[in-house]
Amino acid sequence: MDHTQISMSGTSPSPTIVLAIAPVLLRDGLHHLVSRAGFNVVTSTGDGALATTSALARGPDVVLVTVTLPPYGGLDVITSISHTRSNLAIVALIDTGSLTDYERALRAGAMSCVLLDDPFDHCLHVLQRATNGDAHANRPPQVNVVPESPFSAPMLSRREEQVLNLVSRGRTVTQIATDMVISPKTVKHHLSATYSKLGVHNRTDAVMTALRQGILRI
Repeated sequence: MDHTQISMSGTSPSPTIVLAIAPVLLRDGLHHLVSRAGFNVVTSTGDGALATTSALARGPDVVLVTVTLPPYGGLDVITSISHTRSNLAIVALIDTGSLTDYERALRAGAMSCVLLDDPFDHCLHVLQRATNGDAHANRPPQVNVVPESPFSAPMLSRREEQVLNLVSRGRTVTQIATDMVISPKTVKHHLSATYSKLGVHNRTDAVMTALRQGILRI
């Protein structure tokens, strides 16, 4: 589900952001977290065409884009936005640590990149600096350093973390079972245990809580 939030007037307006994120659970989790961090989410979508139109029409302070984004790639979204609004800060969210994706995103017009296995705090740091036109928070993926989480996170088993990671990518129970070569019943058992440990009752809350506590990387 896409979300649109209109900026409220005030003496110190919040920085505005367009989220062009797929899949939906990751998008909803990031929407929740950046909003709590003080960003005004003007558009949150998994559609590249809508993200481009919104970014060009609304002129947000920053755009966060996943490289994999339907109906065409996030790199094309970055290129389209940057060619029209060269001063608009764009941060690319890439799902691999390869230098190739890192360099392609920067060549397409991204100011900075963050990785899917980065903690949310680092992503937020990059977004905040990008709104000020500062790309120096960026670093090559090969030297990625994951800081300690400030939260006391519950201990999930390796299997529970794997299931939750796949859930955040929008995979169904059947798809997760196939991916992990386990039964759907076992997947449901891992989900139930994860919900209990995190104190939540559904997938979206599990993803948001795990992102916030550093259990799940963006």
